[in-house]
Amino acid sequence: MGIPIATPGYAGQVALLAGARCLDFVNTVEPRVPLRPGPHPREYLTTYGDLLGWATHAEILTATGAAQLSELADAKPTVATATLHEAIGLREAIYRVFLTVAQSHPPDRADLDRIAHAYARAVAHTALTVRGVNFELSWVDDPDALDRPLWPLAHSAIELLTRGDAARVKECPTAEEGCGWLFYDTSKNRSRRWCSMSDCGTAAKERRRAARAER
Repeated sequence: MGIPIATPGYAGQVALLAGARCLDFVNTVEPRVPLRPGPHPREYLTTYGDLLGWATHAEILTATGAAQLSELADAKPTVATATLHEAIGLREAIYRVFLTVAQSHPPDRADLDRIAHAYARAVAHTALTVRGVNFELSWVDDPDALDRPLWPLAHSAIELLTRGDAARVKECPTAEEGCGWLFYDTSKNRSRRWCSMSDCGTAAKERRRAARAER
């Protein structure tokens, strides 16, 4: 399922409000569902450089790490483009899986397999380390791995699927002209409704107020 591109966006300015990095990654298309006649969704990841910019913004990469990968991408543009396509494919698989979770439907096996495959590749770049009296997995950087930004995202998706609360995965309500972004509701009473109350939530309130005034 492709995302039609009309307006490129600046990946380093995408709001990070989903509560999970894999869902923030899903939200690099805006809106997720076209709601009214007009432009297609804004695609924030149109180049490999955009992927690096977003990953730095999301604190998945350091500025130094992103600069190293940018140099490698310049030297291997074909591989960088293929990696961008891989990233988009993983993003859309994550989107479809968590959308079905939010809607209480079973996910497609192919999408689960794609996420699991990306996770298996990511785990191959981890090492078990000791921090005080605790043990943890850490990423082992590979300066030649253009898919480095995808490792934490695959890990985040698996963690959310296996350890998260499915009932807290929600979709900004498109039926009320929300954007369709996904988020993990961490509110105490699970009452969060919008991706952002200051954006979609406020806009919906204003539309309802205007509709009442016209009656």
